[in-house]
Amino acid sequence: MPAGIQAWHSVTGVQTLDAVDRLTRILGTVYFPAISPPDYNTIPAGYNGSTTHPLLHNGTPFFVFLPGDTPQTIYGALGLPVPGVTFAGNTVQWAWDQQTINAWSLSAKKSNDSVIGDFYLAYGVY
Repeated sequence: MPAGIQAWHSVTGVQTLDAVDRLTRILGTVYFPAISPPDYNTIPAGYNGSTTHPLLHNGTPFFVFLPGDTPQTIYGALGLPVPGVTFAGNTVQWAWDQQTINAWSLSAKKSNDSVIGDFYLAYGVY
């Protein structure tokens, strides 16, 4: 018997949700801490990296970025810049583009933000 959820509009009877094939499962998170804006052409230490999880092969991998707990807006005029994310086997890897870091740091400095960062990369399978 399949598992999942299905929903229909109560008046029209049109199906509005059909999630019987796959449900998402978050396997882990990576935290990018709040840091001082880096110098030009400098990617902050620890901001590029990778991690492995044995269950990444159990479905189609996905990722999402989530803001952290800092009560102030520290993302600058660019919103929340994010790194490129790739999956290979049981590994998720993230790498920052130097131009993104430069623009983010410059934007933060112009808006007098003392820090950048404080967000999570959540990854999993569906």
